[in-house]
Amino acid sequence: MQQRILEIVVFLAHELNRRGGELGDIAKLSQDLRLQGYTENEISTALSWLFERLEEDRGWKGTTYTGVRILHKVERRVLSPEAYGYLLQLRALGLITPGQMEAIIERALMTGASRIGQEDIKALTASLLFGEGLEETETLH
Repeated sequence: MQQRILEIVVFLAHELNRRGGELGDIAKLSQDLRLQGYTENEISTALSWLFERLEEDRGWKGTTYTGVRILHKVERRVLSPEAYGYLLQLRALGLITPGQMEAIIERALMTGASRIGQEDIKALTASLLFGEGLEETETLH
């Protein structure tokens, strides 16, 4: 369920960027999400998480991150291009911090998997963002 909530949060972050920091008609957005197969509980949880974050940050800052993190040779071998691209997208949307991005990459490498795909990264990110993961500044050392 956490991965589905993350998908909704990403959708809403794109909408916020597209609309200059305003979500507009939340009932319409909720209806669109229900038509895509998301449950009312998933939508509500995603909206609550996003609104809480907006309140903490005092409004939507939009896409502000323009840096690119270069992967080490080992990281490139393990993380698929789609997985890394998804992390960059989350960072660009302001949904994860640089520290959280590092923690996700470290955790992905520590799984011992020979290849980490986008769905794996979604699972790791969702656990981090929604309470089962590392705190913003914590690392896996």
